[in-house]
Amino acid sequence: MELSQTLSALDSYMRQVKQSSHLLTKEEEYEVSIAAKNGDLRAKNRMIESNLRLVINVAKHYQYSDIPLIDIIQEGNTGLIRAVEKFDATQGFRFSTYAVWWIKNHIDRSIMNNSRTIRIPINIAKIYKRINKAANKLKLDLANYNDLIIIAKSLEMDINDVTDTLSNYVHVLNLDENATTESGSVTTLVNIIEDKSITPPSSEFESGSTREYLLALLESLPNFERRIIELRFGLTDEPPLSLLRIGERLSVSREKVRISINKSLIKLKPQLLRDNMQRHDYIL
Repeated sequence: MELSQTLSALDSYMRQVKQSSHLLTKEEEYEVSIAAKNGDLRAKNRMIESNLRLVINVAKHYQYSDIPLIDIIQEGNTGLIRAVEKFDATQGFRFSTYAVWWIKNHIDRSIMNNSRTIRIPINIAKIYKRINKAANKLKLDLANYNDLIIIAKSLEMDINDVTDTLSNYVHVLNLDENATTESGSVTTLVNIIEDKSITPPSSEFESGSTREYLLALLESLPNFERRIIELRFGLTDEPPLSLLRIGERLSVSREKVRISINKSLIKLKPQLLRDNMQRHDYIL
């Protein structure tokens, strides 16, 4: 029902724009934009209405995002209004050339702010897009640390900046999402995630060998990163500590602790996969 209503609203809007949006000639555009700049509200509205088709054409390039196309168009219209307010016709440029940047900017911000469960800062999201684009171009794997080094070099970035950026992108799972078990049967995540309130009989036996394996693996990390992992996942003689407690003990911020953990896991993941370690063996 909701989808049909969205499509109906989109169709209605498209028809309305087709009927009311009339392109201005270069001379008309100059005169109307000058009047709009001087505070003429009718001229401003005319500039907006004559460029609604431009917004639709730009928005169509984003129609496969998580945001409905009608919402993307509305964000583009907000950018169009801002472009009308800022445009200076005396510079000699056509309005459409100038407006496209404002339209795309507002759409990009809307998608970055609303398509994720956890909001990512705009500057971080833009860096991530560059990294992802480079990975696709070079056909490299973002989960492989050696590939990340190559990507960092191609973008003239520090490898730590690359891993810090990627640490913000943790896939958020729905507990009702389908998952395939080793036997091939399909169930939901809520049915296969371990209940930590129940101690399995074999846990005491398994924990020793797993702990020794992880401590040996952590030797490849710098001392600071290794210490954070040990404290966070309880690999020492004390229970796992919160990010805040770790930060207080090591005199760093909670955010720096979080970034360090994610960066370390990115480094360790290739070796864990090579050794056939299951995810629940090391993500505690």
